[in-house]
Amino acid sequence: MIFQKPNSCTLNCSQDVRLRKSDRRKILTNLFEEYPELSEKLSYKTFLQDVMTSNDILKRKFSKKKCVTIYLRSPDDMNKSNSSSWNFNRTVQPIFVEIIREQKTLLVPCLSILSVCPQILPNIYIYPETSKFICRGANLMSVGIVSMEDVIETNLKVDKVVSICVIGNPTPFAAGIWRGKNDSSGVAVDVILGYGDDLWRMQLPTYGVVNEDVDEVDDGNYGNLGFVNGTHVVATKASDEEIDKSSSEEEIVTNSSEDDEEIDYDYLLTKLFYKSLLSIHDSTLPLPISTYYANNFKPILQDNKMNGLEKTSFRKLSSFLEHLKNDDNGGFLLSKDKNLLISIDKSHLKYRDAKREFGIKPSSSAKQKNVLLKLFVIPNHIVQKLNLNKEMYDIEALEAKNEKRRGTGFLTASECKEFFLKYCTQHNLNQQACIEMNETLGNLFSKESFSLLKKKDAIELFLQRLDEAYAILTMPQNYIYIMKRGKPPKIRLEVERRGGGNKKFITKVQGLEGYLIDANLFADDISKRFACSCTAIETPTTVKKKKPVFEVLVQGYIADDIKYLLTCGQEGKSSHGSVRKKGLLEYDNFFIPKGVIDIVLKKGVAKKK
Repeated sequence: MIFQKPNSCTLNCSQDVRLRKSDRRKILTNLFEEYPELSEKLSYKTFLQDVMTSNDILKRKFSKKKCVTIYLRSPDDMNKSNSSSWNFNRTVQPIFVEIIREQKTLLVPCLSILSVCPQILPNIYIYPETSKFICRGANLMSVGIVSMEDVIETNLKVDKVVSICVIGNPTPFAAGIWRGKNDSSGVAVDVILGYGDDLWRMQLPTYGVVNEDVDEVDDGNYGNLGFVNGTHVVATKASDEEIDKSSSEEEIVTNSSEDDEEIDYDYLLTKLFYKSLLSIHDSTLPLPISTYYANNFKPILQDNKMNGLEKTSFRKLSSFLEHLKNDDNGGFLLSKDKNLLISIDKSHLKYRDAKREFGIKPSSSAKQKNVLLKLFVIPNHIVQKLNLNKEMYDIEALEAKNEKRRGTGFLTASECKEFFLKYCTQHNLNQQACIEMNETLGNLFSKESFSLLKKKDAIELFLQRLDEAYAILTMPQNYIYIMKRGKPPKIRLEVERRGGGNKKFITKVQGLEGYLIDANLFADDISKRFACSCTAIETPTTVKKKKPVFEVLVQGYIADDIKYLLTCGQEGKSSHGSVRKKGLLEYDNFFIPKGVIDIVLKKGVAKKK
């Protein structure tokens, strides 16, 4: 919007010049040529002739914006007894903005003209909620358009002037240049002027404040009750869509009792359940039942006007799934605690019937993420020191949320914290913000000289005394792929300069065997994917290992690209097109999480921006 900034129509402009009669006549002629529809609308034509024949037309030209000119009309003298149709008697009103766009001169009517002649331009309709963005200076995106019948009927060409209205309020509140609905930028209308911009502010009775004591049309809102203080526009009457919607809702209310008796909701629920199974891809299994209901089942129920299972005889999803399992095995497999959907039998009769009827292909759009989870194991010497009872304390993680972690002794940080605070509470050591140290904890933490410790510090010390472990999970399935003691294996990407004093680089990749990646296949894949030289070399080690250790040498500085490739886009940066294409290796199968790949830059190697 050209006049969005305050004082944009008063700064760096020439002094207002009164137009001569010949110039006014020329503008009127150009107006009728540009908008031939005015000849058919006699009321508009008469009004514009009355406005432009007045001696009170002023011209304001900008020094910096040489392609923009504003035409103003000063108010009629109220003492004069004239029969002018111009209703603005207290304020100077902008009436036209003349702009030069691609060597073409366009006359854009201002809001004072559009308020009297709302059909002078082809109208585009938007929702009232979108108007606040236009009033702030935004252009109109093609997504925000609700109706554009005038544009379609007139077969409007690009770079023509259009006006913008809200549904339920026929008075335009903005005008701009039509760019077409298929513009690559997504912008449909370049807004030139609008309600709330600096042109609107300059015509207010008191600058920036709406004065209610002046004439009805001089209040800054052009006598329209839907114009609200230059911030947004609301509807003043119900639109045709709302009237149709309300009438249809009345019909639905009257016929709802009859329809409820006719529909068998149990049968419909079963049918929609198998329809929802069609949208689940094998790669997303196992899937939590709560996630399945929220993402797959509930949207289908809502599309069929069923808000949950209230109208069925089951009421709850768990009882419905039990019913299906008892009836011909259901065609799916649940976990023991019935919280996970493990697998789907695609050969089941009802599944095949749903596939034949609906034909929905499984969606693989749910992007998997590999997450590194830090775990802890309570060693035996701490169990003996603290004299812990396994029946009282969950040392073996029997109450873990994840089924695979139950009974393994692998605890999360939150579970260890709960475990420690429970011990302190039972031994009367848990104060409000501190932990009181007894002889056992003092020996465990080596803090004999301290009688009190902050809770946060005491919990950190307790976690440091535990054995470290880790797990790699795939989300959103919350499926544990690897769970081991110790620290997760690291992959090291080392970038160094090549010998000879040139500016070429070598990227060394180490630690692939920790994630069962074949170094020779990896070298071939990188070589073909990035079109660079790549070799795998076996490195000698002092410690005997069951499998050989390899180091992959890659030509060039592509550490960020390799990191992006290994983590499937979770880390690193890459603009190379082959990163997302299929190669010799599928890196989804290796479950490499964030935080295990380190990039080391040797001397003379700068970090990429």
